[in-house]
Parts: sequence; structure tokens; C-alpha cells
Amino acid sequence: RHFAEKSAWFLAVVGKGGRAREVPFVRPVMKALDAYLQARGHHVENVLDLPPETPLIASLEDSTHSLTDNAIY
Repeated sequence: RHFAEKSAWFLAVVGKGGRAREVPFVRPVMKALDAYLQARGHHVENVLDLPPETPLIASLEDSTHSLTDNAIY
């Protein structure tokens, strides 16, 4: 989500205990995510141009699926 008045982006995530949170999505993180997505073959100008079903962080076994809770730990 973008807050124009603050010129800031926030990423909605589901954290520990299944609680939803918004975390700052700062420019260095956005650049790193763009590079990661390019390496996965997603050639878009902006992460917002991706289809909504595209996982931001993909499973190593299947890049069309996102990481599971267990895969992170």
C-alpha cells in the first residue's frame, strides 16, 4: 500500500500467530526484490505489474508457489 502524503510504501504480511501486519517497504528492499524477480524470469518494470497470484518469495521446488510457514523456519 502506498501513502502519497508520506511518500512511503508498506507491505502487508501475515506474521507469527497468523496476525496481519504492515511493514515498511523501503527502496533498498524494493530494488532487491526487483532483482530477485528478474532472476526468476519476471521481467516487469514494477513489482506492482505482476499478476496478483505471483508469489513475492517463491518456493525453491516450484516457483509458482509461495513459501510455506514451515519452509521459513
